Formats: sequence, structure tokens, C-alpha cells
Amino acid sequence: MLAHNMGKYPNCYTFDKRPLELVFCQSFQDFDQAMLWEKKIKGWSRKKKLALIEERWEDLQKYSKNYAQYGKPK
Repeated sequence: MLAHNMGKYPNCYTFDKRPLELVFCQSFQDFDQAMLWEKKIKGWSRKKKLALIEERWEDLQKYSKNYAQYGKPK
């Protein structure tokens, strides 16, 4: 994170988005599990990501439902 904020990697996606703020962190024992988790989160809606950051666990399930089947959350 520090290297990103200092601009150590000018070709990095985050270079033009500095300063960065870490809002969520999860530890993994296995690199492949970490990559799968990251790819999964990238596919989530903004509302669902905010629920994760704010630790609103009940909302994660609500935002996971299929809108075609359950309708949009109110």
C-alpha cells in the first residue's frame, strides 16, 4: 500500500488514483484462494461491496439475491 501511495509503480492501475485508502483486508493461507476471493468481489455491485466494508453482514445476503426472482431490495 505504501509503495502504491508513493508512486513506486508508475505503470500500475492505481498510480493515477492516489492517495489510496485501505478499506477492507482479508488474510489467506493460499494465494489461489486470495485470487478467487478478489475476482469474486470485483463482480459484486457497489452496494454489496459497501456492505462488506461496513460489516453489514445481513445486507450481503440481501444484495446477493437474484433480482429477476426476488425483485430489487428497497
